[in-house]
Amino acid sequence: MKKVFSILAVAAFVCLVATSCSKDSPSGSGTAIYSPGLSSFDGDPTVAYRIAEIYSQKFNSISGATFSGSTITIEGKFSESDSKVLNACKAAESEANQVKLEGLKYATYHVRASYIGTDKVNDNFYSKTYGKKQ
Repeated sequence: MKKVFSILAVAAFVCLVATSCSKDSPSGSGTAIYSPGLSSFDGDPTVAYRIAEIYSQKFNSISGATFSGSTITIEGKFSESDSKVLNACKAAESEANQVKLEGLKYATYHVRASYIGTDKVNDNFYSKTYGKKQ
């Protein structure tokens, strides 16, 4: 029973860890470029990179997007492009939440958004921290 409670407590904590998603898409259409990656981590890099790999897999499956490993480029309505990337991030979260953080204190995954042809850049488009940042 203690083990079940501990697992549930950890799961609840992970759900409450800092997650922020911005819905501040500029109006119009064009090229949106997203720059994803680990912004920081403390501990076993193997575990942190496993989390990053999960995100990469989800970004590779975005319809109509080109993912180079360091950027995601999408043509079309900015609001739809944002939605596609956020949906991929949420799908990655679901899977990454299952990664055992053994040897990793925390890892923060971050996405920056740039909208070509506008002066809009969102440095905090998406951010998710796994574990506990002290």
